[in-house]
Amino acid sequence: MGTIITIGGGQEPFSRTPHISKKIIELSQKQNPKVLFIGTATRDSKDYIDNFTDFFTLLGANVDCLELVSSNPTREAVKESIMNHDIIYVGGGDTRFMIKHWKQFNLKEVLIEAYHKGIILCGVSAGSICWYQWGNSDSESFGESNEWSFIQTPGLGFINLAHCPHYDDPGRDSFDGMMNGEESLDGVALENGTALLVQDGKGQIIKDDDNKKGYYFKQTEKGILKLEIEDDTIIEILLNI
Repeated sequence: MGTIITIGGGQEPFSRTPHISKKIIELSQKQNPKVLFIGTATRDSKDYIDNFTDFFTLLGANVDCLELVSSNPTREAVKESIMNHDIIYVGGGDTRFMIKHWKQFNLKEVLIEAYHKGIILCGVSAGSICWYQWGNSDSESFGESNEWSFIQTPGLGFINLAHCPHYDDPGRDSFDGMMNGEESLDGVALENGTALLVQDGKGQIIKDDDNKKGYYFKQTEKGILKLEIEDDTIIEILLNI
């Protein structure tokens, strides 16, 4: 059974999601699961790594970090590290940089193998977008210019949908326009404090905040139909993994 959890965003600092994070630990079926944090999207920010480690250690996890920017491990070392953990958690940041940087480590193929081994794949923000075909991304904000726009950024494509995290943040409604221009894919938008749990092609919402929402953008003959995902709704999802 394969499991992917995509988190739209969480409480600051560092997008903490207590209920969702506890659910991830629970899904591992281990009291002290081994969690591997991948912080490529923030270029291995030490503050992010330290805060993540402290938070998940309090939840009972044994936390390691795979640093792919500040160090340069071999492909063999990367694969060994990933395959020896129960949960892979991808942090937020610059999605475009992260996906491009991962290619030199053959990470897509390794993560596919990890999924089929039963290792949980999850992440927040950029770490949520990465599992989809493409996402609504703020990657341009990490450049030198103060003027930037939200863009469509490719992910790994494991979930055959488009995606928008932080959907309740200013400017993220640009995803609606992107979906109106999308000709084939459905989409999922997640507000902060919500996540989509995908197991064996079936998805459902889990929340840290009951007032937050998730939305499904469905392709119809008359265009895109935007539907709120109810708490008890099960969505059929096509996977490419």
